[in-house]
Amino acid sequence: MKLHTREKEDETNSESLSGTKFSIQSNAEAFKILSSQLYSNKPLAIVRELSCNALDSNNAAGSKLPFKITMAKEILVIRDYGLGLTDDQMHQVYTSYFNSTKNDSNDLVMWCHIYFKW
Repeated sequence: MKLHTREKEDETNSESLSGTKFSIQSNAEAFKILSSQLYSNKPLAIVRELSCNALDSNNAAGSKLPFKITMAKEILVIRDYGLGLTDDQMHQVYTSYFNSTKNDSNDLVMWCHIYFKW
């Protein structure tokens, strides 16, 4: 998703924020919050994320086939008919928080609403 930037600085905040840089500390506590405490239903969050990615990949490839989710024993399989990721892309996206292949487009799923009964 493309982030919108302002052409003109917000005058009401220009004095208090002028020159201020914001950052996030890369430490164990931040990693714990992002990996363990962000979602109340972690399995559902994973399924939702992967399903949204499958839908985006199908759409990017122009595929009209639905993506499929199957589960056998403890193995979850999400099959799409999209473009796929190279090995390098897969490692970049899935080993770094907030890394995405969707940063340059508003044509992909921003929020994916998929509901499951567990």
